[in-house]
This record gives sequence, structure tokens and C-alpha cells, in this order.
Amino acid sequence: MFEKIRPQINLDQKSDLQLDEKEEIQEKEKNVYETVLKNIFHKLNETNLDWRLVGGTALSFYLNEMPSPRRNNNSIKDLDIIVLDDQLESTEKVKEMSNFFKKEMADFNDCHRNTPIYPEVNLSQVKNKEYLEKSNKRRFQLAPHILRENSHFFLQFKDIMEEVDSKTFNLQNLEIETKNGKLSAPSFSPETLTHLYLIRVGYIKYKDIEKIKTFLNKIKEMNISETADHHLYLPYHQFAKKIRKKYNITSRLWQLYSSIDYKIFNSAITQKLVPEKIIKKIIDL
Repeated sequence: MFEKIRPQINLDQKSDLQLDEKEEIQEKEKNVYETVLKNIFHKLNETNLDWRLVGGTALSFYLNEMPSPRRNNNSIKDLDIIVLDDQLESTEKVKEMSNFFKKEMADFNDCHRNTPIYPEVNLSQVKNKEYLEKSNKRRFQLAPHILRENSHFFLQFKDIMEEVDSKTFNLQNLEIETKNGKLSAPSFSPETLTHLYLIRVGYIKYKDIEKIKTFLNKIKEMNISETADHHLYLPYHQFAKKIRKKYNITSRLWQLYSSIDYKIFNSAITQKLVPEKIIKKIIDL
């Protein structure tokens, strides 16, 4: 059972708090969140899986910032992890870890009901061609897969396949200094992290556009990417273009859903409803 951490204050319910008090609470939340992240990373390392941190948390690492546990709408951020092992043995480990983190999240957030900052750990694993052959051909697919065949990597969406240079999946060890020591995790280059946003059904989600722009501007100022070979990422753009052309309705629905969610609901719908289910029902009409 997790030890309770104080003060346990819900920011929404305490809107009358002074700004400095809110900042103090946010700082304490970050300290707790750092411990949570360290425990998650340690557990992943124990599995010996070839895992990579992606998404907004990885972007924060590159900017040498301690990741915040909350989004702008005050909801708790997910933690996105890609596992590059494609074998059946690894698949069983991924399932085991997914169940473990779900229980950890439930236990921690139940123990800290006013500060439930344990994230949902999204573990996605690369697939192999055997997986595609065994999968149901009628299975609705909205999110692209990363496929692996030995040292070769492919982007796959339905019948669209685009090989990408394996260099784009090279390991980058990220590390930030915090008041409590070092926090580290394996990841990809800044270019790969940003291009992974692009291949989501051919469009970048509206909620991610400003985040990516800010990130790219900052890493340009920090000269992190001045040696990058941008030709390596042309297949990512070609892949997104093929999806937009061949599956235009699906892409447009995804873009519309993303726009409505972001502009009207402050990205709150996606936190409660799975967009795949909504879009599939519309397409099936």
C-alpha cells in the first residue's frame, strides 16, 4: 500500500488559493511525480525489454524540464512507452507489465484521492508480419503500427506499408537533473519523437500542434538537431500522405474529431471516449 503524501489538495476545489500556494502545491506534486516516474522506469528496466519513452514526457526531457503530471486542462497525463521487441516472449512481458501498472495506478490513486497523479502507462509494442497474417482482416485499424523484421522497420496502416531507416529508431539516453538527483530514460532523437506525431492517420492532432512547434523552436535554439539528416524522415511524410490520399474519409474524420475535441472541449473528450469507436461507427453508417 502506498504511503499517503500531504498536502492532499484538489486544485479544482481550491480555486480561492493564492497563486503562490497553488505553485507550491504544483511543485510538491512534481516531486511526488518524479518518484512515481523513477519507480516506473526502474520496473521497466527490470524486464530487460527494449523500451523507449515517447510523447510529451520525452519532449520535456529534451528541454531539461521536469515533466508535469498534469495537462493544461488539469487532467493527468498518460505516459507513452514503445517496446521495440517483437517476439512472443516479449509480448507476454508487455501484457504482464500493462496489468502491473494498471494495478499500481489504481492503488496509488485510491490512496491519494485528492492528488491522483499516477499516470496511465500506455505500452505499445512493435508488430511483426506474422502478427498481421494472424490478425483478423476485417479488424478496424485507426492507429498505424510500427512493424519490425529483424533490423528492418516499417510503418503500416491497413494495406499501406512504408519502410523507414532503422537509424531513426536509434537509442538516445535522456537525463535531467532534479532537486532529488537524476532522472533518466531511453528514448529516440527529437526528430523521431516529432515525426511519430505525424503518422497518426496522416494528421497531427490539434492539441499537439502548439506543443510540437514550441518544442522544435526550443531545440533549434539549443542546437540539439543541427547534425540531423532530415532525408531519413521523408518516408514518414510519404506514409502520412498515402494515408490521407487513400483513406481520406478516415483521415478527415480523425482531423474533425481532433479539432472539435480541442477547440470546444479542451481535449476532454479523448480522455473519456476512445476515438476509434466513434470514427468506426460513423464510417460503418
